[in-house]
Amino acid sequence: MGCEQKAPPSAGQPGKPLGGLSESPQSILGKSAKMGKDVGKQIQGSQDQAVNMANEITGGEGTVVVSGVKFAPLKTWASVQPPNRVQTAALRVAPDEGQGETAVAFFANVGGDVASNINRWKSQVTGEGGSPADAKISESTAGGMKLTIVSMEGTYNAMTMGATKAMPGFGFRGAIFETPGGNIFVRLTGPSAKVREADEAFKAMLVGATRE
Repeated sequence: MGCEQKAPPSAGQPGKPLGGLSESPQSILGKSAKMGKDVGKQIQGSQDQAVNMANEITGGEGTVVVSGVKFAPLKTWASVQPPNRVQTAALRVAPDEGQGETAVAFFANVGGDVASNINRWKSQVTGEGGSPADAKISESTAGGMKLTIVSMEGTYNAMTMGATKAMPGFGFRGAIFETPGGNIFVRLTGPSAKVREADEAFKAMLVGATRE
């Protein structure tokens, strides 16, 4: 006639996150733990997808590291000696076929905030009559860093050996990564047709960037 005694429910299994609550979400705490776990998986999945996209386009060969940030460029883009000391790294996308070379340039900590650098870029690309070219600006994140991309078409007024050289019919893509160690800049320039051909691979390289 004695009452059978039952052991109190376990708060969780030792050795598992939150005592196993996320595995058996029967309580409010358990459901919250599972929700947090699911969100974490989604964030990691998004980053993995971006990296995989870049690897598919680049073939996973060759990387460029700038101030602790790793980029995977298209495998056919040749690494070349930067033309000046300001550039950290440089890639040749397409050779000069009479209209100008298509190239990617990397810069680290060259000064100025995001807004001032965007304004500087706008002054370098002009439309008809010398008016500033229309700039398309997008913001996102990549590798946990804020990423701003500026796209323009027009006459690119490039600085060459201390002088300005006007290059009509050019495309300009500028990217700014905001990192704890300072801003990193990536620039794609070249004849408009060549830049448009490189757009997908360039953006894949940007969104696939990771911090070491």
